[in-house]
Amino acid sequence: DDGSVSCWGRNTYGELGDGTTTNRLTPTQTSSLGAGRTAVEIGAGMEHTCAILDDQTVRCWGYNADGQIGDGTTTNRNTPTATILSPNNVGQYASLAVDSNNYPHIAYYDDTNEYLKYAHYNGTSWNSSIVDTGLAAKEIASGGHHTCAIVEDDSIECWGRNSEGQVGAGTSTTVYTTATPT
Repeated sequence: DDGSVSCWGRNTYGELGDGTTTNRLTPTQTSSLGAGRTAVEIGAGMEHTCAILDDQTVRCWGYNADGQIGDGTTTNRNTPTATILSPNNVGQYASLAVDSNNYPHIAYYDDTNEYLKYAHYNGTSWNSSIVDTGLAAKEIASGGHHTCAIVEDDSIECWGRNSEGQVGAGTSTTVYTTATPT
């Protein structure tokens, strides 16, 4: 409730963010997220963790052999490390997930431009797309390769990879705009 982050379990690559690689059997607070910063959303991959902070930036820590931390290196990080590029104006509604390749994906509502946006790190750079529903988001949730939002009229809009029908559009075709689940 104070915006701090605590992790526990295996810590081979620093994925607990406490500055060590010591496994923890009980919740252990991460090292600093930055002066005065608190977490508003967190996502954990197989061997790394990422958090969206209250200042709309992203910090990640843990295994980084494929660049999944997003800091431009392949060096493992055992403390929260700023990504080299995170979406601007993440705003009040955001969700973070980590995909099967251990890359972070962020879905967020841009309060300034009133668009739903989706950004993902592909191991080299951040890629993003704008999904214009024309409606403000009330809640957003990200899966590994897709996102759904409850918008201001209480309908649900989803977009992204749909190979298993996860967008709910009744097809298995990737959805680049939005689809209302059937």
